[in-house]
Amino acid sequence: VKELTQRLDGSIEVNSKPDQGTFFRITLPIIHLGQTFDIPLNVDKKASSLPAISSETKDYVILLVEDNDAMAQFIQEGLDQHYQIHRCTNGKLGYQKAIEIVPNLIISDVMMPEMDGYTLCRKIKDHPITDHIPFLLLTARADTQSRLEGMAKGADAYLTKPFDDEELGFVIKNILHTQRQLLEKISTLDEPKEDAVFLHPFILSLKEIIDKNLQAGELNVDFLCKAMGTSRTQLHRKIKALTGKSTIQLVTGIKMERAERLLKTTDLNISEIAYACGYNDPAYFAQVFVKKYNCSASEYREKIRLA
Repeated sequence: VKELTQRLDGSIEVNSKPDQGTFFRITLPIIHLGQTFDIPLNVDKKASSLPAISSETKDYVILLVEDNDAMAQFIQEGLDQHYQIHRCTNGKLGYQKAIEIVPNLIISDVMMPEMDGYTLCRKIKDHPITDHIPFLLLTARADTQSRLEGMAKGADAYLTKPFDDEELGFVIKNILHTQRQLLEKISTLDEPKEDAVFLHPFILSLKEIIDKNLQAGELNVDFLCKAMGTSRTQLHRKIKALTGKSTIQLVTGIKMERAERLLKTTDLNISEIAYACGYNDPAYFAQVFVKKYNCSASEYREKIRLA
């Protein structure tokens, strides 16, 4: 109430008397607009006011951090049919939940108990599990300084109250659409070291662990979770968010990268290369290689020599 009143150039007076209660007076300036006209709007109140969104967006997980029940209900009613929504009532709980579920987007109020939205945003952007997650701040503060403070903490977008569900829907859709376009581009790549995504500290650490343990029989998802200090959900959603690939797809890509390098730089036979890349069955290695390169490992090596 205080933020919205200040935004409207109003004031709040508070008078309290023992055993009699508290009296609040809100004063707002009167603005004379001159002649006005009623313009009829043909709006279907029963239809969802959110922009058309693909049913695939139900796979997106959004974390809503909002202490006001009425505001949270308003937001959830507009988004529940399109996204998986998790809600927390303060920044401290929101921070814990974000690390647990690794959502695709965090929507947070600014003024909250325990931990405010600015602090939450900074902590989210500083944590290796959540630093990639887009962060949308909701606030009644419309001044430039407040926006700059939010952006300085790492917020990706800023929406000023009051807003309608259609406006919120478009902001969310645009954020997720941009994220999806980037992932579609990334997922078509191999693992080039010069690509910025594969220089992300999390992916670099994971890649180093995989490279060092390719020939170890225990190299599986559980092994990687233990080595990275994550749960299976955290590992999968982090890798998916950064690369567009599943954990298994990323590991396979790294194995194939090594196979390609060994074919180019050594005289090892195909079985030896298969073992060096963590495959105990050369026949299965051959199958995976053909699927990726559309030719056998022997044919690939021959093409390199003829080039």
